[in-house]
Amino acid sequence: MNLPPEPQTSPAAAPLPTKARMRVSRYDVVRVLLAVLLLTAAALKGHQLATEPVANTSLLTSRWFLATVVEFELALGLWLLAGLYPQCTWRIALACFSAFASAALYKAISGEASCGCFGKVPVNPWYTFVLDAVAVFALLGSRPRGSILPVRTRVSSLRVRLAGVAVLALVLGVPLAVAMTDYRPAVVSDGGEILGSGEFVVLLPEDWIDKRFPLSEYVSIGDELMEGEWIVILYHHDCPKCQEVIPRYERCARQARGGLAARQVSLIEVPPYDFSATPSKSSCRCGRLSEAKEWFVAAPVELVLRNGVVIKVSKDLRELEAWEAELAIAAGESPLAFSAFFRRETPWLLEWETNEDRPRRPRVTLFQRPIRESVHLTEVLS
Repeated sequence: MNLPPEPQTSPAAAPLPTKARMRVSRYDVVRVLLAVLLLTAAALKGHQLATEPVANTSLLTSRWFLATVVEFELALGLWLLAGLYPQCTWRIALACFSAFASAALYKAISGEASCGCFGKVPVNPWYTFVLDAVAVFALLGSRPRGSILPVRTRVSSLRVRLAGVAVLALVLGVPLAVAMTDYRPAVVSDGGEILGSGEFVVLLPEDWIDKRFPLSEYVSIGDELMEGEWIVILYHHDCPKCQEVIPRYERCARQARGGLAARQVSLIEVPPYDFSATPSKSSCRCGRLSEAKEWFVAAPVELVLRNGVVIKVSKDLRELEAWEAELAIAAGESPLAFSAFFRRETPWLLEWETNEDRPRRPRVTLFQRPIRESVHLTEVLS
């Protein structure tokens, strides 16, 4: 009996072995793990931005920049999860986690308590740096190779995954972006009234100049601050810069006690409190801001009060520097300290006036600061 010949199949249409179809590469494992990590970080940071204020002291801490980072992490996480364009995605992920590791290392060296990578969840920057470094080495050891699937199968799968990523990015990204950028915190009015129903109250000391100190009702020693002249410092106990400057205020207050350079200094701790770190015998008057509210302020910030009215606000601690210079001059320790004191006591010398009716003459400077043309150096020092 003659059997009919079996149909011939082309090599391209031949089915792949089960082992080849089901094989999972090392890159697939790494990309899925990193995708989960990125999506988790984006979700936690997005929730924080949607429910809390931000420092907004520079571009890197502005709400729009942080929201853009969250959207990027969300998009990259979805892209890694879908496994699209492995070679290009591998390069982007490697650059991304290298940048994350550098940022975490900088925060760790700077002494930051938390990296902020996971929103409200505090994570030591050193742990984050190690995690990002492990991700970088994992990517370096799992560079993807070309796909073993047929061209027709790859194109069909690519279209489906691209459509899935686009839909998920729109469904998740758009509502998250709206929630992050539409947050409105409560604020303190000029009269000390809290406006808004937000959980957090944002303090804007720059808007208090020439106005009554609005926190007097919420500070434990508010009545004392309404009389006389005070230097008030708002600080957080876990802020590295606060931990650096508080001993300087203590030292100045101790050295100047009873002298001509004496100042009334008040250290106001913003909650959460650290009772163990509160000095029992302080040269400054210590107080606390009420913990009935969640206060948000970029600390440390220095206020100068005169009979309850804010006359100066400084985040670069100019009063402290001038006070230290004044004490150094009084003790005869450093003649160069006269510069800071001179700049504070003679602000009119910091202006530069020009006259368009006559040609410009060379600038006369003192301590690298411009002085009016009408004032001679000998007249200033005499």
